[in-house]
Amino acid sequence: MASRYPRAFRPASGSFVANLLQRATPHPHTFTCGIRWPDDGEHGARSRWRYRRAWVDPWREGDSLRVRLGDAETIHIRMQPDPWWNGGGPAPRPGLVILAARSTDSDERVLLAVPYGNLCEFDIAAL
Repeated sequence: MASRYPRAFRPASGSFVANLLQRATPHPHTFTCGIRWPDDGEHGARSRWRYRRAWVDPWREGDSLRVRLGDAETIHIRMQPDPWWNGGGPAPRPGLVILAARSTDSDERVLLAVPYGNLCEFDIAAL
């Protein structure tokens, strides 16, 4: 049965409420991603993991990836030839795999904690 008021609970396009709802709706390929900058440099040595809702932008720029972290932060990274991190430091949340990359902007090392099922987003074949 069709609703009598089809637009009763749908805000007008471009309105404040519509924009707020659009921002709250997750991107279809989002996952929880931890990020850590282990070296001193522009970002400083951040020994703690920060977790954000993230997704990998499908448009590639050569061999670099654009990872969007939340609504405000975007990092451009280049995966290492051996992307698996074997170094020390604090462990991420359980169920996440640590990947090593380099920032294309500052050439700093970046560690990403990614769910095992999302490795394909980084062009890494799961074992």
